[in-house]
Amino acid sequence: MSILISPPIVSDNIEQLKELPIKNRLFINGEFVTSKSRKTFSGIYPTTEKVSAQVFEAGPEDVDDAVAAAKAAFPAWSELGALERAKYIFKLADALEKHLPELGYVDAITMGKPVDNDYKFVNLTFRQPYGVYAAITPWNVPVVMVTQKLGPALITRNTLVVKLSEKAPLSPFVLAKCCQKIGLPKGVDQPPQERPSRRRRQSLTSTIELGGKSPLIVFDDADLEKAARASAFSILVGSGQACIASSRVFVQSTIADEFTKALKTTMAQLGTCGDPLAAGTLRGPQVDHLQFGRVMGFLNEAKESGLEMVMGGDSQGETGYFVQPTIIKEVPEDATVFREEVFGPVVILNTFDDEEAVLQSANNTSFGLYASVFTKDVSRALRVAKFEAGNVGVNCTSPTLLLDMPFGGWKQSGEGKEHSKYGTDDWKELKSIYIAL
Repeated sequence: MSILISPPIVSDNIEQLKELPIKNRLFINGEFVTSKSRKTFSGIYPTTEKVSAQVFEAGPEDVDDAVAAAKAAFPAWSELGALERAKYIFKLADALEKHLPELGYVDAITMGKPVDNDYKFVNLTFRQPYGVYAAITPWNVPVVMVTQKLGPALITRNTLVVKLSEKAPLSPFVLAKCCQKIGLPKGVDQPPQERPSRRRRQSLTSTIELGGKSPLIVFDDADLEKAARASAFSILVGSGQACIASSRVFVQSTIADEFTKALKTTMAQLGTCGDPLAAGTLRGPQVDHLQFGRVMGFLNEAKESGLEMVMGGDSQGETGYFVQPTIIKEVPEDATVFREEVFGPVVILNTFDDEEAVLQSANNTSFGLYASVFTKDVSRALRVAKFEAGNVGVNCTSPTLLLDMPFGGWKQSGEGKEHSKYGTDDWKELKSIYIAL
């Protein structure tokens, strides 16, 4: 920590302190030092309008020193256990209590705060509902997306208006029928299906989930069959139309051939597509002609760029919006298919040799929703688990989620959390109440 204007005062006797000249130095990297420029400014006692202290003025070089010290301290401090960090906090609190007279004195002579301003209160914190919420839900898992908003809204005493996707508007109406059947008060939950239009709006608070480009790293000590099956299932479930799908796989070069073979085999097994109403169908089509065209656009651009299709790369069948399960090998990080969310059964397969380098490649995206690592080395797994992502799977990958764990993204993948006790934070407004005794 660096405090640029706080002095060390050794006496707690107010009368003695009045007789002492005070000259404050900067506190940088655990030491009290003079500023590089040695310039000072005057603290004025508001009661007498006289100088109460001379304080060294921090300049740009002093700020640079303080920031450099904080950066140098961060790695060790961030790895320190919670109990060890807590010890410092408790010790600091004890030390501050012993120096309360000094704190009162220096505040009085610099900003005029009376030393007897020690009021006693009963303090309460309430959480109040905001009122009417609007939820705009996607089409890939319609009812799940609505209930993830409806549950927190009802629990926190809010009411909800839901804008459904025109791509999948029907199943949420079954949910609405259930709300009607159980006697949920009218107006609490309303799912109007409408096309987007301009409306006057006032923004209060929001939780936003905006997609992903999830990386999955496979090290050479991983269970290859497990990693291959998890990778294939992640990108094929829902025909790749999942925000958390592992669409970028990085495999260590020493096992690349073996893993590629296992991934192709598994994707061929799981990638069978057909009528979603037929028994045994594992994978259906893309949602509509627009999404089908979008996926095919990514594939055509990849082909035109000369990228290698290890598997798939085309449409499937004569009718229906079906896309072949596709593996694209060694994709440059500036390629469109590497950077943008495809939302289809398309996975990138790149190789790596260095742990630090692959972590940089994995993080080289504007998204940060889900990430995965497969390895038997627990220490390595925990190092790599510091992905720039809100959710990380170790020896598992999406769609693995737990409702008692917070779900949400980093970076452009969104703001706020759903699920668990954290899932109601953005649905309530905090209010502090102070009752004087």
